[in-house]
Order: sequence, then C-alpha cells, then structure tokens
Amino acid sequence: MPYLGCYLAGDDEKIILNFLNESDEIAFVVPAGRVRRWKTVSTIPELSHGEQSLWHKPGGPLPLFQGAFDPAESILDPENGFWSQSVDRPTFGGSDTNVIFLHFRPVIVDKVTGEITLNVSDFSWVGNYFSISGHPAPAATEKWWKQLRRFVKKHAIKVKRECYPDGAFAFPDAQRLIAKGVKRL
Repeated sequence: MPYLGCYLAGDDEKIILNFLNESDEIAFVVPAGRVRRWKTVSTIPELSHGEQSLWHKPGGPLPLFQGAFDPAESILDPENGFWSQSVDRPTFGGSDTNVIFLHFRPVIVDKVTGEITLNVSDFSWVGNYFSISGHPAPAATEKWWKQLRRFVKKHAIKVKRECYPDGAFAFPDAQRLIAKGVKRL
C-alpha cells in the first residue's frame, strides 16, 4: 500500500498543513461536537497529534464502515455531519480508496533530560489494494497521491531510516535536527 514517511519539526508542520489546506480536493474529517458525531472541513488551524483522515472529494462519497457484514454507507454530504459507530474516530469501509491517512507524530522532548527525538509522521493510503475485489482506486485520487509525492519530494530530502528500506523524507527543520545528530525513530 502507498506510504510516505516524513520527518517534521518546527515549521515543517506548517508546510504540510498549508499544502493540505490549499488543496480544493481534500477535506479533513474532524469531530463535530458530540460523541460519535463527525464532519468534514476544508481547512484546519493545526495538525493534531495522531491520525487524521483526509477525504479526497473527487474520489467519490465518503465510505463509512457500518459492520463486518454490512456494506459501507456512502456519506454524500459529510460537511453537514454524520454519525459513526466508533467513539474515537470514524472507521471507513474496505472500499476507502478515497481516504488518505496522515499520522502526525511531532518531535518528542524528554521532560527530564531535554533530549529531542524525531518521530516519523506518515501519509498512507490503500491505493489499489482492493482492486482485485472490484474496488480500484479512483483515477482522480491516484493523481492526487502523485501530486502529494511530488510536493514532498520538492520540499524534503530522502534520508535513510533504520529497518525501512524506503527511508523517509526530512523537511527543512527536521534536516537541521538530523544534521545535529538528533535521535530518530
């Protein structure tokens, strides 16, 4: 499945956030005030720690998982909100070929020693994993994923990452920390 590992520190988060906020094709899935209530928004002020679900709008309706034996429900107007069975975040159906996940993991600073550790954030997507079962990725979402890859390659350099043959991309502030010998995960 497609994956982009990224080291982000300092203002690097703003680089990613600006790219996503400026994309007319992406909406963020965010809490809508009540437990199990969600909605999509075009922009957010900052990335929150953990998993962010990004809906690629041209790829089709948002597919919400309903249960192991139930087909995914298509949320046609997620900007107006929707309910999810899951408490902590909505679960999208097996045909979630138009949902990209951003796992944002900021720099870790040890409160006792002050030691800094770079954590890797990543974008992941099912891509064409389910194409054999009749759920190929929408061409528009494939095109957007390639645009994301080009953006990352333009703004970051590829660095080695232990145990990961594909390495990760280090954005400018993360590059400076790596050059200083900061520990990386």
